[in-house]
Amino acid sequence: MENVYTIERIRKTVKMDQSKFATVVGIPEERIRDLELSGQPPSAEELKKITNALAAYYRTPAKLPTLEAVYTSLLQQIAETLWGNLEKLSHQFLPQFDAYIEPLYREARNAIFLGLHTAALATSCVLLEYVIKDLIQDGREKAKGTSLNTQEEKEIEKLMFWKAIAIAAEEKIIDDEERKKLQWIGEWMRNPLMHSKLLKITENDKWANVQSASMSTGETKMMELNGKDHRFIRKVIKLERDKQDAWPFFLWVESFIAKKYAGTIEKAQSGQLGAIFRVEG
Repeated sequence: MENVYTIERIRKTVKMDQSKFATVVGIPEERIRDLELSGQPPSAEELKKITNALAAYYRTPAKLPTLEAVYTSLLQQIAETLWGNLEKLSHQFLPQFDAYIEPLYREARNAIFLGLHTAALATSCVLLEYVIKDLIQDGREKAKGTSLNTQEEKEIEKLMFWKAIAIAAEEKIIDDEERKKLQWIGEWMRNPLMHSKLLKITENDKWANVQSASMSTGETKMMELNGKDHRFIRKVIKLERDKQDAWPFFLWVESFIAKKYAGTIEKAQSGQLGAIFRVEG
């Protein structure tokens, strides 16, 4: 696995040469050069220093004479969000091994870093469904000894999520523990998210210490509201749930992918996978 948040990638993202980048972030240019040559990611403390320094740098509109101040504010928010996800940024991620799975995986990961938790969950769900169907196709092609034809591929693509799980279990692609986990994900994460079933997953939740104020008397009091009776509370709770669930769910999906594609990932890491084609838009 690899950490894509290298010094070189960060530096090129903000379009600075080594000298200017070193000055802005307060890290010696020699250290910047050594990290880029080795390809090693910065330490957690260095990453903290970089994100704080870049946030301060972009906080001043004068530093960006060709951009509007609103973009400065956006960059500041991104930097602060990244700092809040410092531990996640240090996580070792899967390498590029598939032309569709890895980019979707990267989208889900980056959405979490930017605080887009519902988007991360949705992307993770899309990714997981594709992976299950891809594994079914791989298994059938292995059993058949050749590629599936277009009609056979379409039969797999049109499978409902629950049916794809059942087939994957029947064809020994997933074990019983994975089947149960995937069925739970389908009922309590994927379906409520994709079909906006907020009530299903929040009706038993409560939100304590809600301040209520009377418009006529001005009297205030603290209340406890539940998701079953209050639509607004459902919305608040759902967003909070998404925030709490996004990273653990992403890690589970990642571990599932790492397990099921272990051979392919190993080949990718050792350079034995062959050519990976990129279509330029």
